[in-house]
Amino acid sequence: MPFGLSGRALKFVETAFEKFSKQKPVIVMARAMIANTLSCARLDRIFDQHADQQYIGDLLFSTVADLMGEVVLRIQPSVNAAWLDKKDEIGVTVKSVYDKLKGIEMDVSRALVQETAGRMRGIMEQLGNPAAPLVAGYRTKIVDGNHLRRTDRRIGELRKLNCAPLPGKSLVVLDDLLWQQKYGKLTPSQIAAVLKRFAGNVQLSKFKKNKWKKKPRPPAKDKRKHESTFKVLEKAGDS
Repeated sequence: MPFGLSGRALKFVETAFEKFSKQKPVIVMARAMIANTLSCARLDRIFDQHADQQYIGDLLFSTVADLMGEVVLRIQPSVNAAWLDKKDEIGVTVKSVYDKLKGIEMDVSRALVQETAGRMRGIMEQLGNPAAPLVAGYRTKIVDGNHLRRTDRRIGELRKLNCAPLPGKSLVVLDDLLWQQKYGKLTPSQIAAVLKRFAGNVQLSKFKKNKWKKKPRPPAKDKRKHESTFKVLEKAGDS
């Protein structure tokens, strides 16, 4: 049986919650919910339904998601390290893993996000009454983004991380219901205090650039009147 073909949760989910389950019983409940949402069988079904160019083969989509999950949660420093830790179970080369990652289609990623968000939304609704929508009759989301130019570079602290972002386009979608539940009842001064606390975690010294210095003026050029080559030759002929 190919690695990952079962109803179990992805291994990175199990590893991440194992640390807390003994001391925090509530984590066990959260683990059960997330394990059900991120089960291998469900991820492989999404891939099977939405993939057009790729096929399942010996390397399952859930296996690739499992490896990437360990990298994102910093259980492993890179995809290659995650593969080395499980290469006997996976049974394919690391090149096959990278080829699978490189070829994952947009429809598969979109379906994964939409279906996972739908399941998690149902869990959130069961845990408490959702706040009223920002616009009646509509599910409101706030979108923000940025376009990084080719000349932009990652900061020095991120250049050694394989999962760090590269220059390109970034897009962030904020679910208004989640925002309302967490921050909707705060006063402006309370929101300002939250933002100030977040900002306190940023070490501006890491992003400080050298002080700008005015460049010295280049030496003055010879201000003699320019004379064309034709005039020079004409004078030479007269003499």
